[in-house]
Amino acid sequence: MRKIEKEARATYDDGEVDHLSGPEFRWMMIKDGCLFLQLVLCVLGGAQQLGYPPGHILFGQKKNNKYKDIKEWIEAMFFVGNQIPLIVLKELMKQSYFRNVIEKWKWEEPSDLCRTALYQLLLLPAQETHHSRPLQQSLSEKVFASRVNWLQQQQPSDLLHGLQLLILGPICDEEKEEEEEEEEEKDLEGQHELSNLQDAANIDDKTSSSATELRKVGIHFRTLRRGYGSRGISFTNSMWRCKAYPILYLPPFLVGDDTELMFQCLRHYEISQKLDKSKHEVSSYLLFMSELIRTPDDAKLFGSKGIIQANSLKHKLKLPGILRRLAPEESYNQNLRHVKLQISDYSQPLWTKYWQIISFAFAVTVLQTVYTILPYYKS
Repeated sequence: MRKIEKEARATYDDGEVDHLSGPEFRWMMIKDGCLFLQLVLCVLGGAQQLGYPPGHILFGQKKNNKYKDIKEWIEAMFFVGNQIPLIVLKELMKQSYFRNVIEKWKWEEPSDLCRTALYQLLLLPAQETHHSRPLQQSLSEKVFASRVNWLQQQQPSDLLHGLQLLILGPICDEEKEEEEEEEEEKDLEGQHELSNLQDAANIDDKTSSSATELRKVGIHFRTLRRGYGSRGISFTNSMWRCKAYPILYLPPFLVGDDTELMFQCLRHYEISQKLDKSKHEVSSYLLFMSELIRTPDDAKLFGSKGIIQANSLKHKLKLPGILRRLAPEESYNQNLRHVKLQISDYSQPLWTKYWQIISFAFAVTVLQTVYTILPYYKS
């Protein structure tokens, strides 16, 4: 702990832990960090491996309100003021007690946001430290491993920072994409006659169409490749150079019991960082998704495309209300602004508007031909 003390102190705001001596700070990190990690392993399903008796006041298996306790633990772990430096937690994970707990249990990849964050930020790195990676991996395993490696390379300062990175995902070819987006955005703004800054701001405040409304005008939806987050959201309008197959690419949105709590914590985290509003990327993402998912039908549509991944239908149907409560009144994000401009600029090709009429006429012609020929062969 002594060798990482300087780095751990640096994660706190100026002066917040300066009053603590070296031994006091290290003891606080060990005491709080060990409890934190035991809560993490319990939430991930490894309570039995912690070695406590069934009647233990905190980790006992016979407790009547176990579900309520876990909810409270999750809320405490992701509370902005309770964060412990991630470097401390990873160092403690190397201790024999936690190594034994990890090795005794067969851990499964979670499907909800909270546990996914704990699993990828704390458990997987600890497992990789003690187990070599298999030589042969499937494509999905390699992609997942690259996602975890990317998260570790970002060196998140604490659990909330790691959760934020998990939601946002990597930026691909950032400089190149920004140049291309700026060029295209200028063209789009010219088409929309955005002659001044006030008009440009109106694009950010303008409410987008819902998912079902976009589908009615011919826009399709696809899930982004595993490993990408909200920074990967994009809109394309071409297929084999035919401008007739518009696709909106969105990252998977994990929904469970703790979804609203997780995003509330992230919104508070972004506010606590005192960043410019353009850097509140999670808030912008929530506003964008709240415009797309307004009704249960929107949620069902995204569920059928694999975009919404829920533990149950109940969670899926509750999502529109959750997003309404979470979304800020206004927000600004360069990439999402660009996507909204592209969507608003889209219009169906003329021939697709008359495709149903053409199809019907073709079907009638075929039927007429068949009924004309049949009597000839019968005779």
